[in-house]
Amino acid sequence: MTHPIEQHQQRLEQTLNLLRKGGLFSLSPNKRHAMETEAEKLIGKLSAMEARYLTIGLVGGTGVGKSTLMNALAGESIASTSHRRPHTDRVLIYRHAEADAPPIPGAADVPRREILHRGDGARRILLCDLPDFDSLAGEHRERVIHFMEHLDLLLWVTSPEKYADKKFYDFLLQVPKSKENFTFVLNKVDLLFQGETLENGYGQLNLATTRFNELLKEKGIGEPILFALSSQEALEKGTLSPWNQFPAFRQHVFRERNAKQISAIKAQNLDVEIQSLTSLFEKEIQNLESAGRILNETMEELEKKRPEWVQTGKEIMDRWFGHEIQERISLSQGDPSRLVGPGYGVAALLFSFGKGPSRDPGSEMALAVFEPPDQISKAFHHRYTWLEDHLTHRFLNENLSPLLQERLKETLDIPRRFESLGEAFFQSTAAYAEEKRRSPLWGFRLGQWVIYGLILAAFLFSTGGEDAWRRLFLAPSRGAFADLLLSTIGTLFSTAGLAALGSYLIINLGAGFIFYRRYRNILLRNTHKNIGRLKEILIRVWLDSMETLMRDLERFKEQLLSRSTELSRLQKGEGHRRK
Repeated sequence: MTHPIEQHQQRLEQTLNLLRKGGLFSLSPNKRHAMETEAEKLIGKLSAMEARYLTIGLVGGTGVGKSTLMNALAGESIASTSHRRPHTDRVLIYRHAEADAPPIPGAADVPRREILHRGDGARRILLCDLPDFDSLAGEHRERVIHFMEHLDLLLWVTSPEKYADKKFYDFLLQVPKSKENFTFVLNKVDLLFQGETLENGYGQLNLATTRFNELLKEKGIGEPILFALSSQEALEKGTLSPWNQFPAFRQHVFRERNAKQISAIKAQNLDVEIQSLTSLFEKEIQNLESAGRILNETMEELEKKRPEWVQTGKEIMDRWFGHEIQERISLSQGDPSRLVGPGYGVAALLFSFGKGPSRDPGSEMALAVFEPPDQISKAFHHRYTWLEDHLTHRFLNENLSPLLQERLKETLDIPRRFESLGEAFFQSTAAYAEEKRRSPLWGFRLGQWVIYGLILAAFLFSTGGEDAWRRLFLAPSRGAFADLLLSTIGTLFSTAGLAALGSYLIINLGAGFIFYRRYRNILLRNTHKNIGRLKEILIRVWLDSMETLMRDLERFKEQLLSRSTELSRLQKGEGHRRK
């Protein structure tokens, strides 16, 4: 459980961190600066009132010398017979008279008595003399055990006469505190040396400490920290016997916990001031909660409109890729090299007038066909601006902070989103334009060669004459071939030959137009089929843009509500009470 003073420290540090890193929409720069100054001042008060305190609890049975041990630790007599408890369940707390008063640990339902002293050796420690465990019973025992959980160090004190007492170990097992914070003291060891030689005394001491260690290990204390000493001898400030471990014990106690810093200030001293400081977050919390609610309602509305927006996108695509644009796309995607002979010439002639297939399907002119016209771009842009206007109107209507409205515009960032959508459309259509979906159309090209070959054969047959061709077929020879060639040349320079040549050219030109028209129809059919796939791709792009927008709004909402929760806990002082 976190100490109340540490709670204040954490609360102020978190408040100062929030103020310094920004992200608060309802505070003007002057107000934020004033709050920073106040938080720094309160932290300064906490720091000025800090002191090093070690909270030590002494646990033992009746007559084991706890008071003497406290006096020895303090370096002078601080516990006397006048401090005897009027009740067996009372805790005696010894504090230096000139030290800042730290909060007394433990629950208030444990009877206690604070005793001031002037033992400088214990200026930085609180010595808590717990009731003799063998005098506690029932509810009193439970309260004292709960009190012990809040102490830094527990000193379990016993003596050679009582270290084997079963009640000692029963009480030890009831304390849920970590055993690492236990230190065991075998006090009054001088009794083992009275009337004995030094050798016999050491022998008895060795037997006592060995047995004491064994008993502790049996109770789950794996490596007990045990000191054998005489606090009475240490208090008399004479020369200590070589067996007296009091110096090592005192060094262990103060070294063990001296580095732990415990704030010495009463919680109520600064609670009102801290509460007054954090209450200024109330307006911020209201703004954040209102903005989160508006965003949540708007996203729910958008989710309901999703089918409508998808249908709208399809309708826009249909207007974009109408019959005219499909024809332009088919021509831009055409390759005249698939036409041969006069058909290729017809395509080249029409291209010179801008009506034929493109010679370079990957050219800028071909890609420009895929750029959406202004009315199409405006139709998509209108959906973005509707959302921005809707949210802005809601924010204004609830009088939310202008800084919050600016953050909303940054999150929406309509110009960037519209530009990104345009780039995604262009990349998708450009990828379509560059795809090698077109087949070589070998059958179509072969058909052209066959037709043009038949026309040529008919022309040659008509100009060569029936007799010349019959002689060549019946008796092939060089002479027959020369006769056919001379007959053809003679006919070409005659009136009939010129008429045949003209007919041949006209027939070829007509066939070229026919093949060109057929090729154009093939392109239109392929384009119509592929445009359907392209529309699906672009609709997916439009949906991705909507989903990205929804995710950004959801993330913005979560940030606002998370900050609202954080400020609410900070304002109420919650979130710092659990370790």
